[in-house]
Amino acid sequence: SLVFLLQVESLYVFYKIFSLKVYFPKFTKRMLILTGISIITILVARIQMWLHPIYTYLILLKLLVFLPIIVLFWNAVTGIVFDIAKEKIFKKAENKIKSLNIKTIAITGSYGKSSTKEFLAKLLENDFNVIKTPKNINTEIWVSNFILNKLEKLLSTKKKNIFIAEAGAYSKWEISRMWKILNHQDGFLTGLGNQHLWLFGSQENLIQAKFEIWEKVLENNWQLYLNTSSTQINNNQIKIQDEAKIIDFTWKLPSIAEKLLANKQIQTYPDKLEILEITPKGTKFKLDNEEFTTNIIWIWVL
Repeated sequence: SLVFLLQVESLYVFYKIFSLKVYFPKFTKRMLILTGISIITILVARIQMWLHPIYTYLILLKLLVFLPIIVLFWNAVTGIVFDIAKEKIFKKAENKIKSLNIKTIAITGSYGKSSTKEFLAKLLENDFNVIKTPKNINTEIWVSNFILNKLEKLLSTKKKNIFIAEAGAYSKWEISRMWKILNHQDGFLTGLGNQHLWLFGSQENLIQAKFEIWEKVLENNWQLYLNTSSTQINNNQIKIQDEAKIIDFTWKLPSIAEKLLANKQIQTYPDKLEILEITPKGTKFKLDNEEFTTNIIWIWVL
């Protein structure tokens, strides 16, 4: 009965895949290895049942118990091997960025990364050759692959190059590694929420990890842009060094940044920003007497 139920469940999964109700799995090398190990284990059990049919139920029971353990074991082994391989990729991407004549802008936060990236790219594209990470690609391995395989091909010899990269993460280690890879000059912190709290372990760890974007900004002597309308930024005592070059890009909320960070170097560019029209198709606004139109709806969700 149990085997029959498992077969029915498998048929249902195939039905969902071929009816496009779920995403088809991406066949990575690690997935193929684990799948191969599972198939070999099942074939060995099938041969044992053929040779010793009297022990069929015992072999099935052992298979149900030990197959997950076998897969977990090889998952751990392959994990170590692939982590070493990924570390080499990260180092190559880090060296690649440093070798290119390009300014890098890193964007992180619990929300608003993609919209900020698109909005910023739209503002800069007339004066610069803007290269951005595609769609929602923001993990260290995918960003590294983009840097190694596509970034140099998109560089321009006629305009100054700017690379805008999203930086997402599922742990403090991942986000710290991202900052080393990008070696960014400017940084954007869009806002902090509770979306990935369980992955970081605590609110304090999440805030600390996201604010590490500042370390490379300070090292390269550039600027950090903050959305201080984010309640998590506003409610936590974030301390940044006195020499910080901070720009608050919150619309009409400059006093929060000054009170929170106690830093006289804060500039409030949004004071010059005038929203002309917001529609479902996008936003029209004026900045420094020039009008811009973007397909992004310019409203921050607090």
